[in-house]
Amino acid sequence: MTHRTKILAAIAVLIVLIGGYAVYWFTVAAQLEKGIDDWAAAQRQAGLTVAFERTPVRGFPFDFQATFRAPHIAGVVSGQAFDWQGADIQAKVSPFDLHAMTLDGPGRHALDLPSGPIALEAGGSAFNCASAATACCPAHRRTFPMPGCSCPAARISPHPPLRYP
Repeated sequence: MTHRTKILAAIAVLIVLIGGYAVYWFTVAAQLEKGIDDWAAAQRQAGLTVAFERTPVRGFPFDFQATFRAPHIAGVVSGQAFDWQGADIQAKVSPFDLHAMTLDGPGRHALDLPSGPIALEAGGSAFNCASAATACCPAHRRTFPMPGCSCPAARISPHPPLRYP
């Protein structure tokens, strides 16, 4: 094999790898969009109010990113009424770890519970979730509990950079 043939073969392999990654990235982005829409529809069917304006998934070739504008989730879960409205949320998922998501929601978040309203001011990364199953447990992921969470350690427990205004 000549030197020129080796170089051409290396370039061809590189093109195939880049093309394969591009196909992977756009396929996963489409699946993420579908998954978000399916999740919202399932929550609505379960009786919750779920409203937000979502940007298309973007970020190629790096992280998958989407922004949820004017998010609002309300309803009754496990007999507890709640109404949450927050600042825009920026979601990011690494293409190399699809089981972890970072949600950045700097700004004002209002949570109305039967015991009274809670207002939070968030700066920087507010939540880091490893999966839907553990996202609610502060002991495992230090996040806010999701409605209906059965984790014994789940509680409303702001952590830096969150603070009460």
